[in-house]
Amino acid sequence: MTLQATSTLQVDVQNLSLRLLMVAREAVRQDPAMGAMVFGLNSKTCSLLATADMQQLDDLSRMGVVAFRPSFCDADLMTVRAAN
Repeated sequence: MTLQATSTLQVDVQNLSLRLLMVAREAVRQDPAMGAMVFGLNSKTCSLLATADMQQLDDLSRMGVVAFRPSFCDADLMTVRAAN
């Protein structure tokens, strides 16, 4: 992987993470139980996220990893493929 590709990947991951964090924050502010379920968060994390400001979300997005991980498994993917 080239330096430019690595840099682009890092920016893409940061942007994706920031957007996910913003959506998750809004979700737990509006409906904490639903936000927790959708994003796989515990109540303490929901409380912290609900009170986070944009600077805190931006700092979290710069960790170099996607803020949330997909929760599906291979069986879920096979089911979706079979349905299509």
